[in-house]
Amino acid sequence: MPRAALVTGAGQRIGRALALELGRLGAAVAVHHNASRAAAEAVVREIVALGGRAVAVTGDLADADDAMTLAGRAAAAVGPLDCLVNNASIFERDEWDTVTPESWAAHLDVNLRAPMLLIQAFARQLPAAPIAPPPDLRGEELCLLSYLRPLDGCPTYIEYFKDGDEIPSRLCPIHSGSFKQQAQRAVQGLLTALGEGLKAIFR
Repeated sequence: MPRAALVTGAGQRIGRALALELGRLGAAVAVHHNASRAAAEAVVREIVALGGRAVAVTGDLADADDAMTLAGRAAAAVGPLDCLVNNASIFERDEWDTVTPESWAAHLDVNLRAPMLLIQAFARQLPAAPIAPPPDLRGEELCLLSYLRPLDGCPTYIEYFKDGDEIPSRLCPIHSGSFKQQAQRAVQGLLTALGEGLKAIFR
C-alpha cells in the first residue's frame, strides 16, 4: 500500500474517487488541483474526516515549470512519494476543421507533456534501492484511467465499476498474459483505434 501519493486532477470525478480511496487505505495524499481549489479542499477534508492525512497542492499542468516542480512540492507536503496517479487532463471538444495550433498545444501540454515531466520528477525522488512490490499486488496495470478504450471488448474500463466489483481481467484481451504482452496489446490497440479515427476523418 502506498505511503504517500500524488493524484493529479483530484478535486473532481475519477481523481476525487482515487484520492479518497487512497486516503481510506492509509496513504497520505497530495490532492492536486488547478482551478478546482474548493473541490480539492473538500476532498482533503473528507480524507481527514476518515482519519487520514491529505494536503491540497496547486499546479497549472499547462505550465512546464509547474509540472516539473509539482512532485517535489507534493513530497514536501506529504512525505516522499511512492505513488503517482497521472489523472488530470483537459478534454475540450475539437473537430478536424476547428482545431487550432493553440488548442492542439493545450491538449498535448496537459495530457502528454505534463505526465512525462511528472514521471521524471517522481522517479528522481524515489529511493535508489529497488522497492519490492507487495505480494498481493494485482495486475490491473493498464486501461485504468483512460477515457479511450485502447482495445475493443476490454471490460476493465474501471470508471464503470462500483466499489466491491470484481474486475473481470480474465475476460480482457489486454489484461491476460505477461505485463509485456499486455503493454504490446494496449499499444497495438491504441494505434489501431487512432488509425481508424484518421481514416474516418479523411474518408
